[in-house]
Amino acid sequence: VAATQGAVLELRLDGWLLYDFRGNNPVSAAVLGLPAMTRRYFVLVPAQGTPVAITHRIEQEPWRGWIGENRPYLSWRELESRLRELLAGRGPLALEYSAEDGVPYVDRVPAGVLELIRSVGVVVRSSADLVSTFYSRWSEEGLASHLRASTIVRDAAHLAFDRIAAALRRGESATELSVRDVIRGGFAR
Repeated sequence: VAATQGAVLELRLDGWLLYDFRGNNPVSAAVLGLPAMTRRYFVLVPAQGTPVAITHRIEQEPWRGWIGENRPYLSWRELESRLRELLAGRGPLALEYSAEDGVPYVDRVPAGVLELIRSVGVVVRSSADLVSTFYSRWSEEGLASHLRASTIVRDAAHLAFDRIAAALRRGESATELSVRDVIRGGFAR
């Protein structure tokens, strides 16, 4: 939470509002460490203070041990009321939103939810920088895997170019099929 709040402050935001419904926002679920749920939830990680979750009353099990405040709702009207209360007077908030769907991997919040949040007077900003920091960053294992794969791809490309050069020196042509086979062989090795 402290790292998230520090990043939110650095971006001059009032918080990061995470939203999910039926797993349509994998960023939210992964950042919070939650499974996909069948009911909507919102989590506000404010720049300062305690995180607040608005969760459905019939889906409380995943929230046991939640580190912040939990405000359960039952009806959609109660959800909207709790959300309006939580967001009233807030400054700009980050959401999984990308203007004109410019970064589709980040653009996960439905237009209707954005309209609801904006109707309270909240300015919505993209969470792309937060997503890069807290969701998309490679683990040590992921980096090691990438480095292994990049070595294999580089070696296969060099092998293919070497074979093309050798064929041209002999006055032969290198077909797309023969080069493809060389690359596949390099990958297989």
